[in-house]
Amino acid sequence: MMPPIAKMDNTLSTLKAAKHISLSSNNIERVTGLKGCESCEILSLGRNQLKKLDGVEDVAETLQELWVSYNLLQSLKGIEKLGKLRVLYATQNLIAKLTELDALKESKTLEELTLIGNPVWNEHPEDFREHIAGRCPWLKKLDGSPLTEEEKAAGAEKV
Repeated sequence: MMPPIAKMDNTLSTLKAAKHISLSSNNIERVTGLKGCESCEILSLGRNQLKKLDGVEDVAETLQELWVSYNLLQSLKGIEKLGKLRVLYATQNLIAKLTELDALKESKTLEELTLIGNPVWNEHPEDFREHIAGRCPWLKKLDGSPLTEEEKAAGAEKV
């Protein structure tokens, strides 16, 4: 959009029947205004300026997919509040430590996750998949490829 959206506001709450809300490729720094979006299943916020996931819990009852790639996230804190989340795309952010991914341990419904391009991924190129599998043994797909039973077993020893 030109000009890009810089702020989410309460007018979003009028989108009661919207299943997919896409606000990608803007200048949004904070997630706000989602209360009332009671049908939102997919929230696309890629290519913004997000530093935290605070605010996504307002759609926790319905959200199944969260797309937040190409932002400024240093942590996935808050993801554990999304009890129906199945898909999380979080590539190309600023997550640098494995401990910042511990919130994933509570995301028992998560099936598909992408984290390529985060500093933590680059720090552990040989065993990154195992570290994630140890945190989320229920995960089916990581960075576009299915997790193997061997990766899950090795990951159980790492966590």
